[in-house]
Amino acid sequence: MHNSPDNDPLAGIWQTQQTLNIDSQQVAKQAQEQVYKQRFYIFLDFLSLSPFALLFLIDFTFPPFLKVLTAIVFIAGLSMVIYFTKLRWNAAFAQTQTTADYLTLLIKQYENNALIARINKHSAWISCIVSVIAMALALHFSDRTWEERGLRVVIICIIMIVLLAAWYIWADKRQQRFKDQADRLREVNMQ
Repeated sequence: MHNSPDNDPLAGIWQTQQTLNIDSQQVAKQAQEQVYKQRFYIFLDFLSLSPFALLFLIDFTFPPFLKVLTAIVFIAGLSMVIYFTKLRWNAAFAQTQTTADYLTLLIKQYENNALIARINKHSAWISCIVSVIAMALALHFSDRTWEERGLRVVIICIIMIVLLAAWYIWADKRQQRFKDQADRLREVNMQ
């Protein structure tokens, strides 16, 4: 006996299958936006090192500890820029052809963006500690008294703590947003 299409149990299962809800044009557009964004961010990352170039080109008379601290901060900053460039490279210079390629690229870049945001989040409190130590050392090695510089240092520390706390919160929200975007795309990819 031959089953008609109306009585075929497999046809009913086929009709209830979930379809892949993916807008290939939207995915391609998002991937292309990531290419431009990541190239721009790589440019900004390297541009962020330019103040150090000015410090080395212009002969400022810094105390020895400040020269050492500036060199350490420059090396740390350069290391972060190189690492961030590595994390951005695939998206910045992607050669994608298919929707699957675009989707894979987006998932990986959102994961990398979450990692960059996480590093930025933790660099906020590390920067705060390093800056407070630097100011304390500057005051200690200064020929001025605490009374002469104390209020200025306290005000600078408070402003810096407020700004870096805002930076920490912003980076934390970005980290969570990128993680959520990667998770959403991963779910779509698994369907």
